[in-house]
Amino acid sequence: MKKLVLILAFTLTLGLIGCSGTDQKDNTNTTPAETEETEKLEETGTESDAKSFAIDETAKTITVPAVATGQAESSIHVLVSQDGSNAAQSFFTTDVTTQDFYDALLKLNAVPGNNISLDAKSGTILGSGLDVKIVIGNQEYDCYDLITASEKRDMDARFGGNIAVNQELATGCLLCTESCPAGISSDAAYEFCEKMDFLPSDAMPEKGTEVTFVFTVDDTSMVVDEAAGKISMNAISTGYSESTIHAIVNEKGGNADKTLFTTPASTKDFYDALKQLKAKDGNNIALDDADGTIEGTTLDVNVEIGTENCSFADLFTASEERKMEMRFGGNIDVNQKLATGCVMCLESCPAGITSNAAYQYQEKITFGPSDKMPEIGKHVIVTFTVAK
Repeated sequence: MKKLVLILAFTLTLGLIGCSGTDQKDNTNTTPAETEETEKLEETGTESDAKSFAIDETAKTITVPAVATGQAESSIHVLVSQDGSNAAQSFFTTDVTTQDFYDALLKLNAVPGNNISLDAKSGTILGSGLDVKIVIGNQEYDCYDLITASEKRDMDARFGGNIAVNQELATGCLLCTESCPAGISSDAAYEFCEKMDFLPSDAMPEKGTEVTFVFTVDDTSMVVDEAAGKISMNAISTGYSESTIHAIVNEKGGNADKTLFTTPASTKDFYDALKQLKAKDGNNIALDDADGTIEGTTLDVNVEIGTENCSFADLFTASEERKMEMRFGGNIDVNQKLATGCVMCLESCPAGITSNAAYQYQEKITFGPSDKMPEIGKHVIVTFTVAK
């Protein structure tokens, strides 16, 4: 299908910090002048060149300028950063780095799948859905208008994630035609290592032709990996520095103004996802209890910050340090009635979907961010894994 398109774009510059506080970016050469220009565009909303790397938060689109390579052999590599090791086998290359593309997807609240390992023999990638269009001149194409598969299927592009592996291997892969453990995004319609040929179609532009990829992110608020028993969600560091028992709260919840992180994921969806994974909720503390320790299935909670991963326990401090023991408290009726938005609390709680059994309800403990807490506004991925 071909149609005219108009691309409105705003320039995006995102920082990256790991649990160690070390910046991890590939090929980042932003000058003060470029930063000033980016801020000017964000403030004024000025329309930028349609061929520039840009993000539109309203439309939830990312535009990536690219160039056709003239690749004639079968390849799973659709779009690769020009400095990546797979650039020579790709149909298109771009000067956009995989890190900047990944950060842009996080900015739009996308959730990565991160569900296929390099040593896997097969697998279907998970993650937020992506609509992918390629603009050549004033014409818009689907990816498989330009690439022909030996077995044609409708594209199901996903935000696979895989940023740590991607950076370690320096493949440069932004988009692959099969489920991939190293590509930032890839097509779930084809499994990893599936025997399939992908060749340029007659519509593929000649070598050197400038094109624009447009990625549109769907509204996935969390990704459930049933095989691994885990749930991942996008969350944003609030910079809240006063004592609080609220670790993660839905962005529209009543406690969103006093939490370490907010998330677009709803408490009801999170509760349902945990039940989907056969977790058992405790529901054993009433609002008028003087104290109490929450029960329910134990959960491991980890956080991806840039290319680094750490336990959520590393991100907060307590006036009396104890080992974190996160539980599926449940409390869905109270949670919905009070509209607190509490996804995760740092003490046993009668309203939080999950909470920390290491501390009793209303125990006199102060909690705050640790020195490993990412900076305000930083998007991270929080993953809850049901203990086996």
